[in-house]
Amino acid sequence: MTGPDPTSAEAKALEEAMRRLLSTRYDALAARATDRGWPEPLWDSLAEMGVPWLGIAEERGGSGGGVAESALAVRVAAEYAAPLPIAETALLAGWALARAGLAVPEGAALACAIEPLRVREHAGELIVSGAVRDVGWASHCEYLVAVCPTPERVVLLRTADARIEPGANIAGEPRDHVTFDRARPIASAVLDPAVPDPTVLDPTEPDMAEPDMADRLLTRGAAARSIAISGAADRVLDLCVEHARTRRQFGKPIGAFQAVAHLLARIAGASVAAQGAVALAVQSLHSDDMSLAAAAKTVASEAAGTVAELAHQVHGAIGMTREHDLHRYTRRLWAWRDEYGSDRYWARRTGSELIDTAAGEPWHDLVRT
Repeated sequence: MTGPDPTSAEAKALEEAMRRLLSTRYDALAARATDRGWPEPLWDSLAEMGVPWLGIAEERGGSGGGVAESALAVRVAAEYAAPLPIAETALLAGWALARAGLAVPEGAALACAIEPLRVREHAGELIVSGAVRDVGWASHCEYLVAVCPTPERVVLLRTADARIEPGANIAGEPRDHVTFDRARPIASAVLDPAVPDPTVLDPTEPDMAEPDMADRLLTRGAAARSIAISGAADRVLDLCVEHARTRRQFGKPIGAFQAVAHLLARIAGASVAAQGAVALAVQSLHSDDMSLAAAAKTVASEAAGTVAELAHQVHGAIGMTREHDLHRYTRRLWAWRDEYGSDRYWARRTGSELIDTAAGEPWHDLVRT
């Protein structure tokens, strides 16, 4: 894999710092209390470390570093179920601004709209209108980044200029309906396809058409959720192993029973599969390869469903209670497996594109790859 080494001293220092912060300032009680809110002290602490803007060049208002560092931050935050838009800020909205040559507003959390908005010129000014659904964290962010087609451009808008109908996924994370009516962007830039993406280390061949920005954001969102799923799945595995070790029935730990041990083995297998998906997701962010992101999300989403289902079987009734931590992770797994495309969506899309490009021999092309 090209790009920054996730095992480097800098990456290890970042991981240790984040774990120390999250474990000491974000205990289980505080986590449950903020599941449907915005843990501002936690965001401020991570912002002081520059975490939300990792992978964005310093000259664009970011914290520097590369994809490996931003992916690591997303994964660690997911392990603690920290309800913050780190992926949205670093890997989606911040990346789109940098790709367009625009600066990230200093210290700002960013929401990102995947569906394009409409833009027109009036009296020498750009006017943006349109509605987008299920925008992560829009009600908590000062700015929203969106794409407008024909010509393709990236726009930076104030959420204060929008009508926001709050919503949430099943994990309680904000997924809002945002409507702009003749809003004026505070920054915009037309994308020049002739200018290479500075964040891509392994660009495609020059004669290959670059996918549109909305599709690239969808693909990056799929990669980001794959990374987060891996972090949450690992945490669920830890909870299951601990429960099986300490919970006793008939005088011995329940993990000693073959049926429970079999469930733990299947959870561990799915968790490892999700870890493998992370490698594909990070590589897709490096290379801008949709097929890698599609494979990552297909595997990660399938693993998410398996881990969540079997974890509740291991825990029994206690795992369904509000007081137990398990649901904080399984609800996220269930939500994230469908966001930015489910496993079925990406599997069908991959199959369709393979058939379309295989010149009548899709099986031969599949085996060759």
